[in-house]
Amino acid sequence: MLIELKLDMQSGTGYSMYAKLINLIGDLLELIKVKRDKRLTTKDVAWIDQARKLQVYLEEATEFIDRSGEDFCLSTGDALAIAYLWLEADGLDALICSFLEDLNIGLLDSNGEIEVTRGVSLNTEDSIEQDSVYDCSWSLLWNHQLGIKISLITAPTSFRSYEINVTSKKARTGIHVSYPVEDAEIKEAIISAYLSDSAQQTVNNDG
Repeated sequence: MLIELKLDMQSGTGYSMYAKLINLIGDLLELIKVKRDKRLTTKDVAWIDQARKLQVYLEEATEFIDRSGEDFCLSTGDALAIAYLWLEADGLDALICSFLEDLNIGLLDSNGEIEVTRGVSLNTEDSIEQDSVYDCSWSLLWNHQLGIKISLITAPTSFRSYEINVTSKKARTGIHVSYPVEDAEIKEAIISAYLSDSAQQTVNNDG
């Protein structure tokens, strides 16, 4: 009887440990699944976040082409290029707006107004074919007729190829900035455009 009792106790203990091990493995697998699901719903996974944005932008770009296509002879096949352009512009928003805000505060006593646009325009520059181009622009406007415009541009025939152009509204001077941008280079272009506009205004006032 003692031997049988001892065997039963060992068997019960072994079963209990086995059951605990199974439960532990199950809990671990569930924890991994939960963590993975949470990870995929956060912005920590940059490429998933980018894919989500592109999906939304692709739908919006298609609608944009439907609205503007007749005026600019646009193609629905350009929707993906536009979506990537808008995504690229997202990465520049904070940088360029901070430069324009610094200039607005430091030189214009905060009297300027910053505008951000996403659209299409007729290109007249030689660097890209003289045709419709897609652009995202950041503008600082002041004194009703003066302003600086920074444009991120791509052509329908240049998929994911971009250039930046900084223009002075009054003097209409264009300054090309290499892309990807360097902070110092774009700051220099902004200052040059600002001085060009200011100089043109001085000439007009003297005249």
